[in-house]
Amino acid sequence: MQETPQGVKGADENSGWRGRWRDLREAYSGRDFLVLAIAAILLLGASMRFTGVDWDQQTHLHPDERFLTDVTSRLGWPSSLGEYLDEARSPLNPYNRDVGMFVYGTAPIFLVKWIGLFLDQLKVPDVYAMLTAGQAPSAYSYYWRIHLVGRVVSAGYDLIVVLLVFLIGRRLYGRWVGLLAALLMSCTVLNIQHSHFYVVEPYITLMATLAMYYSVRVVQEGRWQNWALLGVSFGLAMAGKISMVFFAVVIGGVCLLRALQQVPVRGVGEGPDPLAPGLRRALCGLIGWLLPSRQDGDDGRAWLAFGRGLLQAGAGLALVLVAALLAFRIAQPYAFQGPGFLGLRLSQRWLDDMSIASRTVSGAIDMPPSHQWTDRAPILFSWRNMVLWGMGLPLGLAAWLGWLLAVVELIRRRKTEHLLLLLWVTLIFVHQSTQFVKVVRYFLPIYPMLVLLAAYFLTWLWRQGQALSQRLAQAANPRLERMHPAPAALAACVVVVVALGTFLYAQAYTNIYRRPLSRVTASRWVYANIPQGARITFEEWDDIVPVNIDGKDAGQYYNLIKTAPYWEDSPEKRDALLQWLDEADYIIFSSNRLYDSIPRLPERYPLTTAYYRYLFSGDLGFQVIKTVTSYPNLGPIEFPDDTADEAFTVYDHPKVTILKKTEAYSSARARALLGSIPVERLVRMSPVQTMRSRHGLMLSQEERQAQEEGGTWSAMFDRGSLANRLPLPAWLLVTEFLALAAFPLAFVAFPRFRDRGFVFAKALGVLCAAYLAWLGASLKVLPFTRAGILVAVLLLTAVSSLVAWRRWAALSAFVRRSWRTLVLEEGLYLAFFGAFLLVRLGNPDLWHPA
Repeated sequence: MQETPQGVKGADENSGWRGRWRDLREAYSGRDFLVLAIAAILLLGASMRFTGVDWDQQTHLHPDERFLTDVTSRLGWPSSLGEYLDEARSPLNPYNRDVGMFVYGTAPIFLVKWIGLFLDQLKVPDVYAMLTAGQAPSAYSYYWRIHLVGRVVSAGYDLIVVLLVFLIGRRLYGRWVGLLAALLMSCTVLNIQHSHFYVVEPYITLMATLAMYYSVRVVQEGRWQNWALLGVSFGLAMAGKISMVFFAVVIGGVCLLRALQQVPVRGVGEGPDPLAPGLRRALCGLIGWLLPSRQDGDDGRAWLAFGRGLLQAGAGLALVLVAALLAFRIAQPYAFQGPGFLGLRLSQRWLDDMSIASRTVSGAIDMPPSHQWTDRAPILFSWRNMVLWGMGLPLGLAAWLGWLLAVVELIRRRKTEHLLLLLWVTLIFVHQSTQFVKVVRYFLPIYPMLVLLAAYFLTWLWRQGQALSQRLAQAANPRLERMHPAPAALAACVVVVVALGTFLYAQAYTNIYRRPLSRVTASRWVYANIPQGARITFEEWDDIVPVNIDGKDAGQYYNLIKTAPYWEDSPEKRDALLQWLDEADYIIFSSNRLYDSIPRLPERYPLTTAYYRYLFSGDLGFQVIKTVTSYPNLGPIEFPDDTADEAFTVYDHPKVTILKKTEAYSSARARALLGSIPVERLVRMSPVQTMRSRHGLMLSQEERQAQEEGGTWSAMFDRGSLANRLPLPAWLLVTEFLALAAFPLAFVAFPRFRDRGFVFAKALGVLCAAYLAWLGASLKVLPFTRAGILVAVLLLTAVSSLVAWRRWAALSAFVRRSWRTLVLEEGLYLAFFGAFLLVRLGNPDLWHPA
């Protein structure tokens, strides 16, 4: 076989795809390319965020947005700074505008109100009125336009987030990671969705990301202006939502990393020791773990340098806190009583509202919108919604693989550039996903950092693929050499699949805003197909369909009947349900909000749960005649998201279901069906109580059946069995066996005892076997039966046998050396057992409490 000259191979590489990629990368790695690339990414993001700004056609069907729109439209602009800061007099204070409760930050609504007033002052033409025939012009700062201003501002916030993700990524990981992260961020679906809403989440996401940007700058550069801007960003974030106070943990990480920057060496040298030895060792261990590249110096005073760094970081932290307080005082002025700038006593109204918000999130307040959170799995529910819907499967998996990679690299390779991102993502995700309320939008502030970790993972995968391809290309084995393009190509395919999949999912979701809202479509169908004067029921705590659209007023066209499924189940509610069924010609569900949440509390709502079941099955004599959906789609391919978090679907693309009464309806049959559901002795339990005590401390049907089929006492325990005829030797044999099974464990657990724990072996064996049997039954892994107990004993024996096998030499040597001690202890056990047996024989009722 003729050998290929070494130079030929290099020429092939330079002329192959790797050479072309290298030339392309060098040609487009300058500043001009970065500017063009970022501009293109921002244009892509803008095209999806500014599409369909008036997606609901002035119907105001997002409840949170509707509330903020109402509050913002009521606000007035103060005449002076003093009036602005005066909680009791300011026209910008929602409490002074007949708003009973306001749990949001004021900073987001102040900016939207100011922009609306500014547009009014400039007399900017009402573009919407110009494009919509028959609509009269309206001021931007009032109810019918201010929400459009808010949506545009939300989209602007999110575009700035895209830019910040690039800047953070470039500083931490390089320009290519930053560009890829910005591209993925521009196509992240949950951010696109909330760019179409006038809500506070886009604002707090921007401020949290801005705070992260200045956190990175502080760690890398220091500088007092970076510390100050970090504080301002932190304060403004809290002025959007007070829960952003959790970013203080990231700021603590900033101080730690900044202090470590001052450490020139690793280790501890001689010299005076002003710190306690334990603290000194802890600090040096931390320094040695986080900074393994530091070399031991002659002075060896790493801990002193770390202490000096902490003092500098402490000064920076003080500046952060002062700047944050100033920013919060200005942007959230009505959290304070005032009236002057230095009036820093907290407002009691604000404190009360924050308490209500906290209790609502924890589930302490029982209210209908919270029923949907009953029995939602911590961590898993939020993770599933984030990966499947908020990001889409490709990006979601890449993000969490990036998180895992960052954790591994931080622990094994001490890559401290991951620390701040991991602190923020992990803290918020764990905290929010273990709360009772797990709304998908609460996770928006960590989306930018998760997307950045996804970009880091994809870039790392690409580099690993290239490196493996290069090693295969240099392999001596010809078969391996021929395979050298595969790893790089596979890595490139993964990157393309994630980027393209995220883009296509974003386009599919944006199509929601390119067509009428599903409730609007359903309303037009109702006006066209249901005769005027028909009796239509709608549910409270949900919006009415048909909506007022195209000059038609639903209240004038139809006889609308409000139903109240959230009423507590009772005989009175059953009568009301039957009356509504008798009166209704049509039943319209404008979303799945009630019929998906109420069945999560079947013990509290057995009647209503049965009502929905019979209604959709047709047993009540109603038939589904129209279902209107607006799923994300790419052409004919739809992506049904009915199983997503309610807040992800019911605001901008709810599923509308219309049922019509048929000739099969019978009032008597309805009464028979619903009358069979017992409601007289229900126990009202909140969702949190239900999660803690399923079935109201009663057995479920399955558990009750299992108990009834388990057999009677006499059936389970035969009086004539050998164990019951000879209970004393049976008990001794069992305890001796359990002691023998547990002794290897005691041998390891009590190394300092002369008998190596032999005296505890019997108690330990009984305890372990009983605990394993109970644990298996408690977790519903094993039934609490004779077979289940036997499995527990066998498991104990198996574990103990493994320990004995690994320590056989030491164990056998101990038995040979100490057998007299073991025999003595066994004799003492039998003697005491016999003595107490005689006591029990003389007093058979000794155990009785009286």
